[in-house]
Amino acid sequence: MSGNGKWLIITEKPSVAGDIAKAIGGFEKKSDYYDSDKYLMTWAVGHLVELLSPEDLDPKYKRWLLQDLPILPPRFEYKPKDGQKERLDTIKSLANRNNVVGLINACDAGREGELIFRELYDFSGAKKPIRRLWLQSMTHDAIRKEFASLREGKEFDNLGDAARCRAESDWLIGMNATRAVTRRLKPKAQKGVSWSVGRVQTPTLALVVKREAEILRHRPEPYWTIEGRFSTDSHEYSGQWFDPNFKKVESSEDDETAIREKDDRIFSRAQLDKIIAELMAKKDAASASETRKESREIAPQLFDLTTLQREANRRFGMPASRTLQAAQRLYEKHKVLTYPRTDSKNLPEDYVESVKAILNKFGDSKLDFAGVSRRILSRGLLNKERVFNNKGISDHFAIIPTGEVPSSLEGDDQRIFDLVSKRFLAAFMPPAVWAKVERITRISDYHFRTRVSDLQEQGWREVYGKDSEDEPSLPKLHPTDPNASVKVKTENVEPQENATKPLPRLT
Repeated sequence: MSGNGKWLIITEKPSVAGDIAKAIGGFEKKSDYYDSDKYLMTWAVGHLVELLSPEDLDPKYKRWLLQDLPILPPRFEYKPKDGQKERLDTIKSLANRNNVVGLINACDAGREGELIFRELYDFSGAKKPIRRLWLQSMTHDAIRKEFASLREGKEFDNLGDAARCRAESDWLIGMNATRAVTRRLKPKAQKGVSWSVGRVQTPTLALVVKREAEILRHRPEPYWTIEGRFSTDSHEYSGQWFDPNFKKVESSEDDETAIREKDDRIFSRAQLDKIIAELMAKKDAASASETRKESREIAPQLFDLTTLQREANRRFGMPASRTLQAAQRLYEKHKVLTYPRTDSKNLPEDYVESVKAILNKFGDSKLDFAGVSRRILSRGLLNKERVFNNKGISDHFAIIPTGEVPSSLEGDDQRIFDLVSKRFLAAFMPPAVWAKVERITRISDYHFRTRVSDLQEQGWREVYGKDSEDEPSLPKLHPTDPNASVKVKTENVEPQENATKPLPRLT
């Protein structure tokens, strides 16, 4: 950027404008904007304009009549949202100042942020060059670095077009389908009541309704399993009866049949009694053999927003919205995480040195995983090809720590910071090594199965410490011959009654 004029920076919210002012320096705070030798800066508060409603287009649309559908505007136009005219006037006035030579889009680095800026640009009527500030992190160093390499606004035309298409398709489906369904379903007496239909909300609701109907239709069906207790000269163990000739029913994972049919379930009381009687008659003829295979478990990929939300729900029962709110605070307020609204699980190929810098900061800190960080640096980064991959990145790279060490976090913020930081460290560590043991105990023609995963080398699991999900180990069946068939003693054979359960509700 050159010339004697100033560039107008527009951010998506006031707090971001404050962060940029502190990072760059030289700004004077006015009542509703910042001023410096090179820049003016002001802010939006989310979307300041909205698409015209049908009744804005034509007063006849105040009445919801089927014969007026579909409503297809020749072009989509905007109006100020309630209470936002003063903010819009400020932005328009600044954008059209004679000494303003161009605008810098510093709204959130994503589809919605792109749309917010372009709405304001169009509404202002300005015809000036655009530059894009694309922030992955809100640390002052990151802000200064990105300001030194602003990108041409036209590089993001496709992103802006995608955002407009989404907004306009939401309008077309929402406005037309809501009116159509409401007129079809609403009794005339229910004035003022509408049936909301949306491009995303209605298919999502349909999935929830379909699952709920399946749950309500479900009738518990009794079944039995059989647990056997066995012993060798050195240890006792348990096994679950199963049918080796069982054939899985071809169905989807969400089909109730797939959940009902298992190779260790008995649905007939007569069959159960027959099996138990024969087992008791031949229990002294039990033998067992086993296989032990080494399995290498690589670390899970870095988080994108969806996988972070799933993991937070699994570990802490946090709903998706709460996880996003915490991640957003950690990005904007605490500046300890990168941009959270990403669908990527990789890092740029030129980000290796940045990762080392983050690990150095962690290693010098008093965080619980400081020692792990130092060991990773000492050993060198592993799994580079898997983690650093430009092809796996869309608008943003994966969610990772910025390297800033938080002074005080609590509650959800602490939980999410720990989740992201540990996943980040694990990504550069060696695989965990397991001994996968499957022991088959036979009593005549009946089979019992014992499966255990025995952790041999912690690898990346070191960063998580002792896991409550770790299974107990199973001593070897034969001390020297892994393929030996060994006679075992049947201590007990006991049926257990259960009942089928419906599919779980969607979360």
